[in-house]
Amino acid sequence: MSEDNHESDLACTEVGEEEYTQAKKSKKTRDHYLRLTLNQVQKLILVQKAILGRPTFQKIISGKIDVAYLIALRTLYEDKSITVQELYEHLQRVPQYLRDSLLDEIGEI
Repeated sequence: MSEDNHESDLACTEVGEEEYTQAKKSKKTRDHYLRLTLNQVQKLILVQKAILGRPTFQKIISGKIDVAYLIALRTLYEDKSITVQELYEHLQRVPQYLRDSLLDEIGEI
């Protein structure tokens, strides 16, 4: 199995429903850690170098999560697994420019 696909290479703390609800109510963030391989860190460093202002790894990963979230929303919406109302509710979690981008891709709703 390749280094990037090895099960133990990437780990994240799980958040239970109760913890998520409490964090959501208090609007606080929780520290969760990812264990990255050397190869993944080297990739992040290259990405970081390509972005003006050299954002932190956290900001890069956060942006990639937003993009993955949009892809999931588009897929679920196109598959009719979520309603227009649910789509708009979920879109509130991403920056406006990403909302606009997805709505442009989907077309008139």
